[in-house]
Amino acid sequence: MGTRVNNKEPSNKEKKKGNNDNDLNASSTNVSSALSITTQVVFTAIVCAIVLQISPYYLEPIFGNVLPYYNFQLSCFLSFFVGFLLGYSSSSSRFGFISAVDFISIVIAFVPLSVNYLFTFSSSFGPLMGPHLTQLAFAYPIFFALGSLNATLCKTYTSQTQPNKQILYSVLILSSNYILIQLINNNFVSNKSCRFSFFIVVVLTLISLVLKMLKPLSSTARTNLWRFFLPQFLVILLNFYNTNYNIRCQDKLTPAHNANTLDYKILVRAHSVTGWLSVVEDTKRNFLAMRSDHSFIGGKYKDSDESIFTSFYLMEIAFLVSRSQSDQQEKALQIGVGCGITTNEVLRRNITLDAVEIDPVVYFFARGYFNLTVGGNIYFKDGREFMDSAKDSEYDYIFHDVFTGGSVPAKLFSYEAVKEMKRILKPDGVLSMNFVGSSHEKHRTSLDFVATTLSSHFAHVVCFSDNSNEHTSSTTKRQPIFGNFLFLASSQPITFRKPTESDFSGSYSRKFIFKHFKAVVSTQSTGVVKKQRRTNSAIQPQPSSFSFFLFF
Repeated sequence: MGTRVNNKEPSNKEKKKGNNDNDLNASSTNVSSALSITTQVVFTAIVCAIVLQISPYYLEPIFGNVLPYYNFQLSCFLSFFVGFLLGYSSSSSRFGFISAVDFISIVIAFVPLSVNYLFTFSSSFGPLMGPHLTQLAFAYPIFFALGSLNATLCKTYTSQTQPNKQILYSVLILSSNYILIQLINNNFVSNKSCRFSFFIVVVLTLISLVLKMLKPLSSTARTNLWRFFLPQFLVILLNFYNTNYNIRCQDKLTPAHNANTLDYKILVRAHSVTGWLSVVEDTKRNFLAMRSDHSFIGGKYKDSDESIFTSFYLMEIAFLVSRSQSDQQEKALQIGVGCGITTNEVLRRNITLDAVEIDPVVYFFARGYFNLTVGGNIYFKDGREFMDSAKDSEYDYIFHDVFTGGSVPAKLFSYEAVKEMKRILKPDGVLSMNFVGSSHEKHRTSLDFVATTLSSHFAHVVCFSDNSNEHTSSTTKRQPIFGNFLFLASSQPITFRKPTESDFSGSYSRKFIFKHFKAVVSTQSTGVVKKQRRTNSAIQPQPSSFSFFLFF
């Protein structure tokens, strides 16, 4: 008896049902892939934004708060793009999600050790390339890995759904990552401390651990279980060491901080809003200095109580500016307390003082180690916010010195900020502003911008340098010198009275500066102004409103 074969064609109803099932499966696959892409894009953006914040922070103690950011974002996104291109062109997947998470957590946990080692080569690397070479052990590999991960995801998704739209989806993923990274970086991430990076490492480790436990293990993985969980063990070990033994990650001063020092000793250190602050004793030259990361905020000689920087005394020549006599109590605003050199002098002159300092640790270090006089009103807030809320014509003097960590906050030198300074100064009030820059022709742009901004609001602006080597012939081949420049600005003509013994306050350095700057003004002002107009005619104020004087 033969076997009957059913050659009956499927009915239209059965065909339709089969097509619906296929469409449903395809739709389910598309939704799942889309969710996977969205999840990994968001994950990528969060991790990249965090790395953009914390990785330059690790470099600030050596390179300051300017050079670690020079072309840093551009290099990070370039690393991401290179990783994406190589990941897309590779025939095999370079990074799965779990592998990428493990790699990133290990790199972040290992950074305090790798950075400490690479810092020993900082002088060989140089100030411009040094930060980028150091980031080869931190930020750039992470961006490269995440770029490769996103390329693998994009390639997998397009091959399953729409192979003819690979370029379109690549552009969408790259642009989405860029927009989300910038959005999170600019609005949500602000913590840069070691503790925060350790917390991120723990979170990444837990994510990887959970995903590994949910993933079915192959027979090979079961026999080598220790290798499967080795990244988590390594991260925990590194976190424990850095938290307890790495001196760069310790919140408080430990004996290890002074183990290898010869001519100086760290007396106290703390992490605050402006970076790592410390008070250092130079035993060879016998002075104390306050330091923010790699730069000095100020200091005093222990035996004479003189400032180690003459720029603070130069700021005080504002007291020598001739002003109309008044029976009213004088009032001064100080933006940036530092070691308290200017603060003490203002209070010694019985001038009512409002001192604004954004970093409370700076103030308490000044009181504890630099004999800052307790008096006046201290406000721990942003200087710009304080000025915006101050009354019109309230101050006789404004002392403005906000250099820290190798840079200055641009918003306190902006057109709007200077406009506020003029508003809160009395008609014959004086602004005394310290600025770190260079008068060298190739590097003086920022100095000229400050001069131009001040001259836009004040009828009279003069500038002094405390560096005798600032002005040399343009034919002299030498490295540009950066130093302190003092700007005095007022709505009234700036003339100076003769200093008296009471102005010197028993300070030899103050006496020397007060007696010498005036003589130089009358002999060099005209020549220097003409030189400025020749080399910077596009942005220089008119000579009637701005003069440049060389001190000493």
